[in-house]
Amino acid sequence: MFSLEWQDIINFFRGEPIKPVSHPIPTAQINPTDRFSDTEIVARTLYGEARGESHLGKIGVASVILNRSRIGGWWGKTPRDVCLAHFQFSSWNANDPNRSLLLGSLNDAVYDECLQIAEEVMSGTLKDNTNGADSYCVTGLRTSWNSALEPCAVVGHHSFYKTIKE
Repeated sequence: MFSLEWQDIINFFRGEPIKPVSHPIPTAQINPTDRFSDTEIVARTLYGEARGESHLGKIGVASVILNRSRIGGWWGKTPRDVCLAHFQFSSWNANDPNRSLLLGSLNDAVYDECLQIAEEVMSGTLKDNTNGADSYCVTGLRTSWNSALEPCAVVGHHSFYKTIKE
């Protein structure tokens, strides 16, 4: 996209070439996650949320993503929507130090593992190891949303919960 200034039009009639001026899209309109595929968004979410967990722990978080997309509603209808839903996975929050890491270049064995699990999520071949959980938190942490719930699974350092009764 470009625009012409009045001086450009005057210069054109004088026989001078027009030099278009680019006007970049305002930063607020650019979503930094748009450059990542759906699989990469899931992998980056796993990396941000569970990179210190075992393989099974990463699958637990991936299961929550998949279960939320299956349930739908305000979480979203796709794994990508679920991962990027407002304040649902803290590593994507603007004030979380993990966000800048997730938006950068990831090139290590842990990310490769997250990418492999994300491919299983996207292909529908991931086996849920959380008994249908739609939420999780660090084991032992009691919050307003999980204080009346019993975990349906504990994998690694995370307790998994069903907050939506189907």
